[in-house]
Amino acid sequence: MKFEVAFGISTTLFVALTFGDLLQSTAATPGQRSVAKKTSAPELEADTGAAINYFNQGVNATNAKNYLQAIQMYKASRAADPDYLNAYVNEVAAYMSLNRPDLAIDTATKGIAKCNKNNDDD
Repeated sequence: MKFEVAFGISTTLFVALTFGDLLQSTAATPGQRSVAKKTSAPELEADTGAAINYFNQGVNATNAKNYLQAIQMYKASRAADPDYLNAYVNEVAAYMSLNRPDLAIDTATKGIAKCNKNNDDD
């Protein structure tokens, strides 16, 4: 299944909600990788434990309304494990809290591309 970003009125909210709904329907239980697929191409091993740790720090920062720190933690989570898609969703929400729909759309687009790539690997 392919997902695309449509631009128009309330696009950012649409992207955030659609991307969030997509992940809720495909996400693993907490502590597991979401929609993660291994490929045959050589790549660095993802550090899911570190990704979850950074993600949890991002959630704590978000709860404290420290959105800039939260974004940094969600980016660190994605760097540790690019297939940990929950970090994309929360990063989009943090950008929306900062009234940065441009960055929210950019991050959501990257997350959707990752979903499409993982689906193509099936």
